Amino acid sequence: MNSLSRNAPIAYVIGAAGFIGSHIVKSLLVKEIQVIGVDDLSTGLLTNLSDVSQNQNFHFIQAVSGHWNLPDVPRLDYALFLIADDIPKHEYLRTLDNFTNHVKSFTPKILLGSDLGLYEKEHNLGNLSLAEKQLAEIAAERKSNIRVVRLAGVYGPRMHFRRDDPLFRLIKAAVLNQVQEMNVALDFGSRDLDIDDAVTLLVKALMHGGTAHKIYDGALLHPLKVAELKQVLVDPLWHERMAFEPTKLPAWPSPNLEKTEDELSFKPKAGVVNSLKETLHFFRDHPEYLKKEDSKEGSVEVKETKPEVDKKDPQDKVVESSSGPSKFWGNLLKLLVLGLVVGGLVIPFFATIYSGWKAQNYMNATIQALTLGEVEEAKNQAEGGLIEVTSLESRLATLKLLSLDNVSLFASASQYLALSKVAALGLKDLSDGINYYFESFKSLTGESEVEVKVLVAQAKTSLDLANQKFGLVESSLDTQTINSKGGFLSGYFLKLQDGTKKALSQTQRYSNLVFFTSQLIVNPTSQSYLVALTDENILRPGFGKVVAVAQIDVEKGRIKKLETYSAEELTKTLAGKFQIPKDFTRELKGFELGIEDVAI
Repeated sequence: MNSLSRNAPIAYVIGAAGFIGSHIVKSLLVKEIQVIGVDDLSTGLLTNLSDVSQNQNFHFIQAVSGHWNLPDVPRLDYALFLIADDIPKHEYLRTLDNFTNHVKSFTPKILLGSDLGLYEKEHNLGNLSLAEKQLAEIAAERKSNIRVVRLAGVYGPRMHFRRDDPLFRLIKAAVLNQVQEMNVALDFGSRDLDIDDAVTLLVKALMHGGTAHKIYDGALLHPLKVAELKQVLVDPLWHERMAFEPTKLPAWPSPNLEKTEDELSFKPKAGVVNSLKETLHFFRDHPEYLKKEDSKEGSVEVKETKPEVDKKDPQDKVVESSSGPSKFWGNLLKLLVLGLVVGGLVIPFFATIYSGWKAQNYMNATIQALTLGEVEEAKNQAEGGLIEVTSLESRLATLKLLSLDNVSLFASASQYLALSKVAALGLKDLSDGINYYFESFKSLTGESEVEVKVLVAQAKTSLDLANQKFGLVESSLDTQTINSKGGFLSGYFLKLQDGTKKALSQTQRYSNLVFFTSQLIVNPTSQSYLVALTDENILRPGFGKVVAVAQIDVEKGRIKKLETYSAEELTKTLAGKFQIPKDFTRELKGFELGIEDVAI
């Protein structure tokens, strides 16, 4: 290894031969930063570093099973850990321990490349979860400058295809000229980033000043329609000439996306059509990359088998078919085959319809339970709906095996299933959010010792996720779409649309309550609040009819006093002590007015 200069910054990149790591290395070298790259090549490729291998400021170390030695260095300014989550846990932790031991003698800015999937309650990102936790402990102990960037999928030249992602599957299919055969009925939006945008974000996070432990998010705020991305991949040149822009779906903010945009002044700039075109050109010009990718994933060779030629004399067949018993058994066999085919078509389809009906009932029961404030029952119903929809996917897989997923009827059933699943996941998030809200209220009143801010944050995150999912369903269920695609399933789509609107209403209601609760705990001093509860179905000038009033006294983030009064009771108590504004008496002439009819 060439000697490292103490007069230029030094970056330490673990996972340098990976897809993202190799692009990061190139970006850092352009900034005249010396780079020590480490990789065991279990998932990374040396060919990814071919364009920087001759740069005198780049130094590569090949690790073996998570072990390597850091050479003597005069300084260490940046340290990046960009290891894929999908390696064995013991190797991942050994690599992470080695990394943290090497950097503890210095005070570099540390960056961990993580995954947006960690915001989901159920995920398979155990390695990244442990890495975030371990680095958070180091940040607290040593006051280290640590950044975590949680990314959505990242695509571009040299990308891998190990991620279970609709856009990744489409790109690979396009490279293999199979994209037209891909069914995207179950896929709606993609928040994936182009590699150039992802690298820009990672470098901005790494260079950002201040000593702290922060989490940033990297994803598109507005998902792009997967069906349109498929069409782009079919003919990217035509779409580029037409200056095509994919439809942006409703905003899907993650917990730290707004902070990322504000603090780092980051917004994705890459044009998706051009990015997909360059990605396709790269893999078509370098087919060996896909072969290497497949060899790392493990591929199965499918051999073609030809039917054996019947060497019997044709005359023998004529004689056999004309015999009575043979003809009977032949006809019976045909009937059995016909029965199996019809059963294979009809049973899976009607099982799909029945499961869709059950999923709809679960949705209605969940919303009804939430309306009545029965959170535990709502959670059970939401989980039941999710299980039903998940089982529905296996039935749909049967239809796919029969190559019927392109028939309009089955395509409609597929779309209904996909929307139902998103709605079911949204109901689970909504139930979780409401549960967190009630727990935060217990903490506010002193019934629980859990930190109020933590519960409020969890409630907000869950409700935001629910709002995003319901928004996606609602945007896909306009009347025109239902009439054009629903067919005889239109009734199911309409019920799903109605249920989604009710769920959105509940989500907004509890989001407002969570926001109000967050305001209660903002001020550390004693505060007293007067809150009016209104019925918006009974309108008064500028607002709904007041049905109740509450006085809330808060001291140091805890509710010390909570008193409620019905509007009628308060009207009687304050009779003769307040005067109805003249504007109201003019507009509501002939009504007997009380405090429920005026703003407080």
